[in-house]
Amino acid sequence: SGEDVVGTWYLFGSVVKETGARSDSNEFSRSVAGSYLLPSGYQRTCFGDLMPTLVFASSKGGVGKTTSALTLASVISHLGVSTTLIDADPNTPLALWAKRFPANVPANLTIQAAFRTDVAEFIDSAKDTYVIVDLEGSRNEEVSVAIGRADLVLIPMKGNQLDADEAVNVIKVIRKQETIF
Repeated sequence: SGEDVVGTWYLFGSVVKETGARSDSNEFSRSVAGSYLLPSGYQRTCFGDLMPTLVFASSKGGVGKTTSALTLASVISHLGVSTTLIDADPNTPLALWAKRFPANVPANLTIQAAFRTDVAEFIDSAKDTYVIVDLEGSRNEEVSVAIGRADLVLIPMKGNQLDADEAVNVIKVIRKQETIF
């Protein structure tokens, strides 16, 4: 387009280049790739056909996995990007929220309850641009399998030793999955 490249930065793992003068407005426009919204003046330079799978994991409950997963999924959805949020918690808090407050669920956000089912099947069959998985606060086979399918594992924790110890346990599962795959 003849504009100078002002800077290069990352958005959800994708390299984007800032061209021309950056606008301070909150306007967004579709990127050339068509499925991601970027601030006006930005263009995607590489991404490929990836469908990022983000997994929130901790073997401890009450650390903020569900809140973090819903917040991230909502932000991405409000940017116009189709997102699947998989609720793999036995209490299905996300599925219950969606059922109770359907008007609050963005049109491009799909929420699926997957507890006591094959979480990997839900991840593999998702068609949306992003897949976010809220795992239950325990250590079991489904948690390990979901971690093995993740492009990124996020481990929420509070500032205490018990949460830190449990985060270490999740990191050990991640390391084990790396050797398997």
